[in-house]
Amino acid sequence: MIGFQRDQDGAGTTPVIHVDLESPRISRGDEGEPVFLEQGGNTPYIENISRVLMSIHEGLAVSKDMFSAFLSLDLIEPFVLDIEFNNEIKYQSSAYYTINQEKFFSLDDAALGQLHKAGYLHFAYMVLASLGNIRKLIAMSNKRMQ
Repeated sequence: MIGFQRDQDGAGTTPVIHVDLESPRISRGDEGEPVFLEQGGNTPYIENISRVLMSIHEGLAVSKDMFSAFLSLDLIEPFVLDIEFNNEIKYQSSAYYTINQEKFFSLDDAALGQLHKAGYLHFAYMVLASLGNIRKLIAMSNKRMQ
């Protein structure tokens, strides 16, 4: 997981990888993926994990500002995901949010320019496009159940 270590001058923190050494997924033997090189340093595996965690960390920082921008334009709305699979298993959750397509497409040039300049316009389109993938994922799941 992402943890934080105080900088030497105490003025700030640096994100670092934290590992739960008590986790059953941690190996003390020869099996598994090594995280350190024999002569010191990180293996490519842990370097990749570090990049992934850093992307998540940086994405969280950006997402706060992005969601604030979307909220200021009244674009975010809750939606209910209601699925019934072919085997009659049902799933329903109201814990999701999306972009209100009607409000998004009625934004004026200034608001669209603001979203574009901040780098958020692309993400709004991605959210809207991702909703169409829900049906595809359900169809793939139904096909696998047959």
